[in-house]
Formats: sequence, structure tokens, C-alpha cells
Amino acid sequence: MLQSTTATAGCAPLVSAVTNVLQQKSFARSVSTLAGGSALAQLIALVSLPLMTRIFAPLDYGQYVIFMAYVGFISPIACARFEVAILLPKRESSALALAVGSLMTVTGIAALALSLLLMAAVAGYDIGIDGLTFVPLYVLVAGYAQVFTNLHVRARRFTRISLSRIFQALAASTATLAGGFFYSTHYTTLVGAAVLGQLVGLCFLLPDLDQARSTLRVRRGRIWRLMRHYQKLAIFNVPHVLSDAAQSSGLPLAIGAWFGPQATAFYSFALRLLKAPLSLVSTSISQVYFPNAVAAGNDVPKLRANAKKILLALSSTALLLLLLVISIPDVIYGVVFDTKWEQAGQYVRILAPWMLASFVASPLTVLFLVREKFGLHLAFSTGATFVAFFLLWASNLLKHDTLFAMAALSFGMTTFIAFAVFLEFRVVLGRVNSGEKQPF
Repeated sequence: MLQSTTATAGCAPLVSAVTNVLQQKSFARSVSTLAGGSALAQLIALVSLPLMTRIFAPLDYGQYVIFMAYVGFISPIACARFEVAILLPKRESSALALAVGSLMTVTGIAALALSLLLMAAVAGYDIGIDGLTFVPLYVLVAGYAQVFTNLHVRARRFTRISLSRIFQALAASTATLAGGFFYSTHYTTLVGAAVLGQLVGLCFLLPDLDQARSTLRVRRGRIWRLMRHYQKLAIFNVPHVLSDAAQSSGLPLAIGAWFGPQATAFYSFALRLLKAPLSLVSTSISQVYFPNAVAAGNDVPKLRANAKKILLALSSTALLLLLLVISIPDVIYGVVFDTKWEQAGQYVRILAPWMLASFVASPLTVLFLVREKFGLHLAFSTGATFVAFFLLWASNLLKHDTLFAMAALSFGMTTFIAFAVFLEFRVVLGRVNSGEKQPF
């Protein structure tokens, strides 16, 4: 890959180009900057995936998924969602204060997780080195990455975010293959590689020296005052994120409990093939769209027009991708990923409508934050989680068949997402709020 000197020299024209683009407020080019880095990062992961599946068995991958499902409940709320508020203040000093508060919060959460694990180990529970080492470290690194990513989004330094994603994927993929080939095919190798990738990606997100000095000069009283001001966002957003985590992390656990670890492996593998590239692109769109939507404020016609453009573009893309996915036969998955992973093709085709519907709807969720509809956002998120678990539970009662349950889950969630987007346009963009000027 890139050498350090080459990277430094090569980044200069990129940074200059991105700066000119952002000064022109080019939404499409800003999205392409993030999406380009996301696409390359995903390409690295996809290229390494056929090698990974020949080293790690579905059972090992399933155990890795279960571990990541548990930490998936903690890491999204490690900053108590105050990192989202970094994008909202008008003053840069207020954003830095919120960043410091978020870093303090995630450090405390990671320390608490380590303390609880140590207490459990002393009490005689078999936590293992993977739990004691990787859980607090994963939470800490993920939280720091969230904070610094939002600082770069605020400053519209999208190139830094793209480079972080690329080298994170490169480090994680390299560590996975090297660890599995030379060290162990145990699931902890996969977990350790994921943590290493996050650490490498974090290095590209660290603030420059001047910004670091400004951060250190932030007064503690200002931090608490700003966190109190945005506590409403945290109060509503934390339960919302926990609800999402219950869906993304809880469903694999439920599938494993009802249908076995093999089903968990194939379900999670199919989601990785579908959701990983789609979520990277939709996240890139969201990160560019968020500050533009904030700038529009209470200009509802402008918000609605931009939202319709995004909805139309993503829907067209999703339909084309769906046609592509359903045309791929199972034997192709066996050839590419090894015969023991051939059944994953059935899961991919069944779950594709749900994942593509999520891809279309995801960027539009920033409108809930911009319009301060925190309660409604939480209601939709909680409803989606409830519907997902109900569909899985009901399908298991009707017919104890994994593919039948996957079909019920996919069709039901696709319908729910379409209905939620319809209500979002009717309610969130239905009328103008009086609003208040931001005091910071």
C-alpha cells in the first residue's frame, strides 16, 4: 500500500481539492469523497473475505459474532451520545468542549466495564482474556473514533475520515489473515484483528496539534454547562441507540438460541455481505447531509426537497442492486467462499430487501435530530426492534424453519421501514416549528 512519504505527498492535492469542493458547498462531491474511501475500505474487506472463510469455520465466525453482539450493546452509547451534539453548536469552542466531555464519558464507561469484568473474574466467572482485554479496549477505541470523526465532519475534513476507513480495513483484514494462518483460528483472533483495525483507523482521526491544544484549554465548567444543555438529546438518543443495538446485536443472539449457532453464522455473514458496503455508503451520505440539513434549519420546503432527492436516488440504486443480488446462484458463494459457506447465498437473497430498505431510509433519519423530534425517533426505533423480535418469535412458533423465519423477518421489516419513511415525511416535515436560536 502507500508508504508514509508517498501518502503525505499524495494527500496534499487531495486535501486541496476537497477544500475547494467544500468551499463551493458541493454536496455530491463531498459524498463521493466519503463514499470513495468507504468503497475502497469495503473492497479491501471483500477481497480478504474469501481467504478468511477458508481459514475460519462458520462455528468460529458465529462465536465471533456473539462476542461482538455483546460489546455492540456498549460501544454505541459509550459517549452517552454527546458526540452527536458536536455537530450542533455554532461556536467551535463549544464543539471542542462537547468533544472533551464525550472523551471523558467514554473513558469512564470503559473503566467501568473493566471493573465489572474484574469483579466477575474474582467472583469465579470464566471471563477469559478476550473479555478482560478486548471489551474495555474495544469500547474505548470505538468511542474515541466516534468523537474525532464528528469533529472532522463538523470541519468538513472528509478526506481524513476516508483515509481512516481505508487503513482500518487494511489493518483488520491483514491481522485476520495473518493471525488465522500463523497463530490460531479461534474466534479471539477475529476479535483482536477488529480491535487492531480500529486502533489504526483512530490514528488517522486524531486532531492536529493546534486543535489538541485548544481542546486542553477548554474549561471544565463550560463542558458541564454544554452537556446539560444537550442532555435532552442524550436522554432520548441513548434509548434509541440501545433499541438499535437490541436489534443489531440481539437478533443474532436470538437466532442462535432458537435455530443454533450455524444459523447465526450464516445470518451474520449474509448481513456482512449486504449491510457492510451499504451502511458505509449511507453513513457517508448522512455525515455530509447532516450539516447541510442543520444549515437549512426551519426551511421545511428546502429540507423536504433535498430529502426527496436523496430518497429517489437511493431507491433507484436499491432496486438495481436487488435485481443483481437475486440473480446470483448459491454455487457462486460456494466457489468464492468455500463450500461450507454455500448456504449463505440463500440468506443473502432473502435478507436483501430488508437491508436495501434500511440503506434507503438511513440517511433520512438525521431529520429527526435537525427537527428535534427525538421522541418520535425513539418511537420508530423501538417499534422496529419490537417488530423484528416479534416476527422472529412468531415465525418460529408457526414453523421451526430458519429460512422461513428469515423470510418473515425480511418482508416484515421492509414493510415497516417503508411505512416509517412515509410517516417521517408527513410528521417530521409536515410543519414549521418556531424553534429557538442556539445560545452556543
